[in-house]
Amino acid sequence: MGQGRQRLRHRPRQVGLPPRLRSGHQERLHLDGAQERRTGLPVSITNSAIHEALGETGVLDLGMVERAVAEGVRETENLDWKGSDPYVPKGDKGKDEFAKDVAAFANSRGGIIVIGVAEDRTTGRASEVQPFEVTDAIERRMRSWLPTRLHPPVPGLVFEPLTDEESQGVLAIHVPASPDAPHMVGKDTACAFPYRRGTQTEWMREFDLERAYRDRFARRDADEETLSRMETYALQHLDLTSGCWIVATARPTIPAQTMTPLSREDATTIAQTAAKKRPFVLPEGVRPHAVVEQMTEGVLNPRPGLRRWVMTRTAVEPSKQVKDSYVELHHDGSIVLALRTGGYHQREDIPDRNPITDWGVSAMAVDLTNLIHALSERLNLQGQFLIRMNLARGDDKPYAFLMPERSGSITFGPSQPDWSRELRNFIPVDLAVPPMGTPEDRAEVARTLTADMCQQFGISPHEFGWPQPSSPDS
Repeated sequence: MGQGRQRLRHRPRQVGLPPRLRSGHQERLHLDGAQERRTGLPVSITNSAIHEALGETGVLDLGMVERAVAEGVRETENLDWKGSDPYVPKGDKGKDEFAKDVAAFANSRGGIIVIGVAEDRTTGRASEVQPFEVTDAIERRMRSWLPTRLHPPVPGLVFEPLTDEESQGVLAIHVPASPDAPHMVGKDTACAFPYRRGTQTEWMREFDLERAYRDRFARRDADEETLSRMETYALQHLDLTSGCWIVATARPTIPAQTMTPLSREDATTIAQTAAKKRPFVLPEGVRPHAVVEQMTEGVLNPRPGLRRWVMTRTAVEPSKQVKDSYVELHHDGSIVLALRTGGYHQREDIPDRNPITDWGVSAMAVDLTNLIHALSERLNLQGQFLIRMNLARGDDKPYAFLMPERSGSITFGPSQPDWSRELRNFIPVDLAVPPMGTPEDRAEVARTLTADMCQQFGISPHEFGWPQPSSPDS
């Protein structure tokens, strides 16, 4: 098949969003009239060394910590007891120590830091609960220490206050094993790479560092291979003879860790939520179109697949392929979204071309970011998402970009701009994005995806309604 699916050796482009998106809280967005409002979505700690030591299940709470103290649970490689104020009195040294503790867990198997529990220095056992007032200000202050001391940022860091009715208690900080390890701590020209060995923090040597980077690159290669397999699997269900397609795949770097699969009702709710959020992400000047919203029957009646739910716009006979749009919602948080844009505009002025439309690219980018947000919210996903957007066709005809032709307030089209380029081969767009908590964040990622798609044709997204970028090269 003539399609731009050659394997790329470059790393996915990193999309930076405001620092608040690096928190252990995602933002839950509720529809409220003509606007969305933000409230915090806490990510509860349901699996930790404390759970293991006590043989407990469920959400970590203050009662479990008090029981761990009563039973004298020892510190381990993935559990660190800290007194009620272990970092602040030490000034900059304390801030450096906190960054070191976070990096050490992230560079190992992950773990939990519990502030407000004293330990017996001789045995390493929890000895006393030292409750203090746990406030949001404490979390904000501690998070603010990390950006200048810890690189790259640790995804999925969770601060969980475990308190009584008077906000007195302890603060549990869950640090997941990071897919971006090794993480460096340091400032200016001094840096080092800590890791946990038993209950101690040690520093990586040169050969440890070599292995850590080799493991990171292997994880990236595995993620890229997974995206390629997801795309290949989806293509077999798409009718490439009916026209060309835009195909998007997305995968969390930290997949959902749950034995409970998404229910049919979950899949429907996720798709409906993503569709409702579209108006808050799509700029006013961009031609409105939707991928998910038009799949009414498919959204209401998703069909089971291998550890996923599959949605199509229209019912498909067993021997037929999908002709318009296609969605996969995987139980681990992965997503496939596909839209046919060719076959609708066979015009005399662009014979023998595979047309890619402005509305198709914009709709795919917007709906994909909203699906990622809705699915992340349902599965409590943390960390980055790896995204790939590609084009697929069933022949070797070049791709041509179509967009509206404007004359003052009058819009004609679509047509192929004289200044655009046709493409024999398309370079897949790869992005790595942090959690997208607000409509503005999702709009920025959608604009970046749209730009990377369109600029290969010599087109800038602001030419068909997207706002001008804040930086000239994006």
